[in-house]
Amino acid sequence: MTNGAVWVTSGMTSAPKPTRDEYLNRLRLAVETSLTSSAPSRHVSARTGVSHAIVCRIRKRAAEASLDWATVHAMPTLSMYELLARTPGVRQRKKQYPDLDYFVRQLTQPGMTKEWAHAQYKLEMGDQAVGLSRFCQLLRNHRRAQQATMTQTYEPGYRLEIDFSG
Repeated sequence: MTNGAVWVTSGMTSAPKPTRDEYLNRLRLAVETSLTSSAPSRHVSARTGVSHAIVCRIRKRAAEASLDWATVHAMPTLSMYELLARTPGVRQRKKQYPDLDYFVRQLTQPGMTKEWAHAQYKLEMGDQAVGLSRFCQLLRNHRRAQQATMTQTYEPGYRLEIDFSG
């Protein structure tokens, strides 16, 4: 049940998730408060509505970059966010994943094992190859996603099939 702009759930109220602009404004307030006040990070966090971890990150990065309040105050909000509060980007995948269709076909041949297929893949990719356990996991997930099903189509009145199993 909603009550105006506040969510009410089983007697507990919580504010709705802030919009992007509201969050950036809170963040700017946290940055300026962190740089002008000697209050503990938890107090700044409670006053501004920004998490304690982000307030600590802001203070640490501001100290590393030797930033003062005047410099940060003159910055555009997005630039300030990128410099002080943004979490580091997601790592790029360095490993080359195998051609799973090719290796599934290879594993149907007699004498071919997963270890042998992985050794062949590792020779081709070198240091960019995934390990044996990850290779087997990828093959297993690929096979699971490619479940074999056979659809039979029948023309009406062409054949009569009776199931006597029951």
